[in-house]
Amino acid sequence: MLENLFRRIIFFIFLSLFIAISLVFYPLVLLTWLCTATFDPRLVWTNKVTSLWGQIFIFLVPVWSLKVINRNLIDPNRTYVFVSNHQSILDILIAFSLHAHFKWISKSRIFKWPLVGWAMRLNEYVSLGEGRRQDIKSMNVACENHLKNGNSIYMFPEGTRSLDGKMGSFRKGAFTLAQKAQVDILLVVLDNSSQAMPKYNCRYQGKTLMTVKVIKSIPYEQHKELTSLELAKQTQDCISQELDNLVSMRIHG
Repeated sequence: MLENLFRRIIFFIFLSLFIAISLVFYPLVLLTWLCTATFDPRLVWTNKVTSLWGQIFIFLVPVWSLKVINRNLIDPNRTYVFVSNHQSILDILIAFSLHAHFKWISKSRIFKWPLVGWAMRLNEYVSLGEGRRQDIKSMNVACENHLKNGNSIYMFPEGTRSLDGKMGSFRKGAFTLAQKAQVDILLVVLDNSSQAMPKYNCRYQGKTLMTVKVIKSIPYEQHKELTSLELAKQTQDCISQELDNLVSMRIHG
């Protein structure tokens, strides 16, 4: 009983902290958008402030720590389709710590949330409806337009968060998109965010070290001859191996 009460108190503190940070940062995002949108059509500066919002929240939660590896492998002058495993609702906030400019895809209902959803709309992140064929087609068109304009896209090929931190099978959509747009693919692995905030569970999980690691990029010239299914399998195997390595290092020191 006391443990449940403690977990509820911690969750209330987390929620209060997020709301407080959002109340501060949404006006900053809006102000940045108003001041820069006319000469910054890609919304780079608006995205920078939004990214800082997410990073500050991760930083201010005292039981969470984040390790970033190989951020230097990202070329700011190139356009990528970022692909990574998906463990938690925190993953995009963690990915913001890569300091890269990208648009990401979220379910359309999230865009209706106060503050957070409003900021997502200002950044022109990509909305995905309830999975109908027309919704998927609209999402793909939006992603293709962003890539043509030099905006990277961040995608989770599993399609949903893992329940236990283990990876699911990769779908081919992200790879079809990268090949059609003729852009590089950037492989990213996320470890232990499922412990910090598991799917369908916002309870306190104790102190948690999370890691985001850039593995490598796959230039278009190296993947253009592969089928999207072959590329999905190759990428899944690579990220899975890196995830296993990170888990082993975390457990065994």
